[in-house]
Amino acid sequence: MKIKVENVKRPDETRTKKELPRSTGIIPIRSLENK
Repeated sequence: MKIKVENVKRPDETRTKKELPRSTGIIPIRSLENK
């Protein structure tokens, strides 16, 4: 849950995750959507 709050408050972190490889980016993105 802490990760979700940080991503919402820090859009910069979301951009950094999108730059990472798809396998690394898809996993955290899906985890946030599921929660």
